[in-house]
Amino acid sequence: MYELVKENLRRFSDYIAKILRPSLIKTFMTTHFDKEMVETILSTEEKSVTSAAQMLLDRMCYLEEEGWFQAFLDTLFASDYTGLHKAIKEWDFSELEELKEHRILLERIEPSITKLIKPGELLTHMNDCLKLRECEEIKAVETQKGYIAASEKLVDTLLRSDKPNWFTVLKMALDACNCDQALELLESNGGGTASMGSGSDGEADSMTTETVTSVSFTFREEAESEDMLMSTNNMTVTETPSEFKGEYIRSGERKLREYQKELTDAAEGQNTIICA
Repeated sequence: MYELVKENLRRFSDYIAKILRPSLIKTFMTTHFDKEMVETILSTEEKSVTSAAQMLLDRMCYLEEEGWFQAFLDTLFASDYTGLHKAIKEWDFSELEELKEHRILLERIEPSITKLIKPGELLTHMNDCLKLRECEEIKAVETQKGYIAASEKLVDTLLRSDKPNWFTVLKMALDACNCDQALELLESNGGGTASMGSGSDGEADSMTTETVTSVSFTFREEAESEDMLMSTNNMTVTETPSEFKGEYIRSGERKLREYQKELTDAAEGQNTIICA
């Protein structure tokens, strides 16, 4: 009787298991499953919500009593799983598929954004995408364990949200609470034009501007006086120019001009200063 329904539940189980939290539809489980199975599913949820949801779906495929599927839909709607209710009722998960990109983004920046927000302040602006019980649980974690633990709880809750507007609501809440760094991190990695990364310690890196200074060096070669001549006893001073490297590198020889040779000879080896 429910073969097509069960086939569709198996086909779309990946979507459903990543959203559904069994403890939020406990009334359905207690009505259609035995006590031991309910306890097993709830115990599994403490370790992995997705595994518990998959276990629930697997057990639903063995139900035969009339009306169980409609009861499941009614429980989803009453538990504020409006997006999931619509998707299963119509067997159309396209809207939930569109949320995949936002989930991937939030998972990637989670280590950074959880250090930049105070969930207690954000919750007052997020009633449109969070259930009352979820809000109460996040507040309790913040009171008992602090901001970071509560932020991780908030992120985990949003990753399992079936509300198509949760990403927009989150950004609006960040803006309303002046969480500029968190908002910039979210937008620059998902829908903004700026590019921004996160550091190894989870904090968002600031934009770095590299300043380049150009220094210009001007070299000027001074003309040598041709009127000065140094003469040493019993020695002819010569000097050859070396390769120019911004300063003169003097070697032991230099070629004298003809008139300099004549003046040197006139000095007859004495210490003489000659002006010509």
